[in-house]
Amino acid sequence: VYGGEARISALRKLFPLMEDKKSLASKEELAQVDGKASLLAAVDYYVSMRSDVFISASAGNMHNAL
Repeated sequence: VYGGEARISALRKLFPLMEDKKSLASKEELAQVDGKASLLAAVDYYVSMRSDVFISASAGNMHNAL
């Protein structure tokens, strides 16, 4: 989410068990994909397909692909 935790804090209050790749992956795992947009998109896609709920954080086309 652009704007970081300040922009998503209200949503986290409603859904305290909400997770994202930053809360699920270790810093070492995230470092392996840092700066690799296509790989990050693949991780997002993989996680979203195996999640109960998906919330798109951008105006891109990923949510259309799902």
